[in-house]
Amino acid sequence: MDLRQLEYIVKIAEFENLTLAANALFVSQSTLSLYLSDLEKKLGVSLFTREKKRLHITPAGELYADTARKMLGLKKELYDQLNGYKKHDELRVGLASLYAFKVFSRVLLAHREQFSQLSISITEGRALPMLRQLEENRMDFAILGRSCLLQDSWLTSRLIRRELIVFCMYKNHPLSRYAVPVGQLPPKTEAGLFQNEAFIIPPKETCDGSLALAVLKAFCPGYNILCCLNDTASIIDMAKNEFAITVLPCSVYYSVEALKELYWCRPPENLYRYIQLVSAKSRKMTPTENELFSKIQESYDREHLDWFDTGEGSSPAGASGSTIPSETDFFP
Repeated sequence: MDLRQLEYIVKIAEFENLTLAANALFVSQSTLSLYLSDLEKKLGVSLFTREKKRLHITPAGELYADTARKMLGLKKELYDQLNGYKKHDELRVGLASLYAFKVFSRVLLAHREQFSQLSISITEGRALPMLRQLEENRMDFAILGRSCLLQDSWLTSRLIRRELIVFCMYKNHPLSRYAVPVGQLPPKTEAGLFQNEAFIIPPKETCDGSLALAVLKAFCPGYNILCCLNDTASIIDMAKNEFAITVLPCSVYYSVEALKELYWCRPPENLYRYIQLVSAKSRKMTPTENELFSKIQESYDREHLDWFDTGEGSSPAGASGSTIPSETDFFP
């Protein structure tokens, strides 16, 4: 039996709603609905009755959910005890973006002697699989982006940086007159400006893709998604070659050089990707690990804070054009 799926039933019982439970579990609503249907067929009993958008747990469901909670409790107790035997000089880190990898590598290179006693294993990939690995004690920490600061009973999350979501387009696009060269403060646009435009975005199941889709649904009536690409550099290359507009976090400025050839602007309302350091609550950080992640935080701050938080009036390194105004101007 997959203990992860036991939590599915526990969360459905808790929220009495598939959509809310799916959000809490970091899975799609369709995945959760299919699992519940298959499980009930396999058991030959109904665990929940359906009434409009609400699910009511049956006596059989109560029995299943109570047993599931006990089994999940035993799993947590076991993992907590095993964690006490773990050698904390073995550090397993997940990095969910190219930029996070660059920052992590830069810090290790600059302080190699200080952290030489750490045996670090790095996993690159998407955020949702990393969250499962963290919960199952197969990963210690992860630096990842989500549309909000994560909150759950089993995890702890520390905000590193919030990153503005922007429209990016080629210089000669008809709407570029409402934008500025990448590197300058992206101006706000009016709702409907990008009506019926074609877009290239990251895959919809990713954090960046879901944020891009939220922007399109809210502010771009009649939008057309030309294609979804998993590679950010390829997305920017297609935008540069006049295929379509794209929607990305502004921090791509620091990881993909070609972005600097484009123009950008921001939606009528600010949306953000929240970069955060996530771990299981049972995983306590050692002093050496705390020092490592403090230096990673400093590295993020050096590239981001002077741009859109401190209001000191400086553009990103190497950018030309207008300077960045105060924090209240940038985050109204």
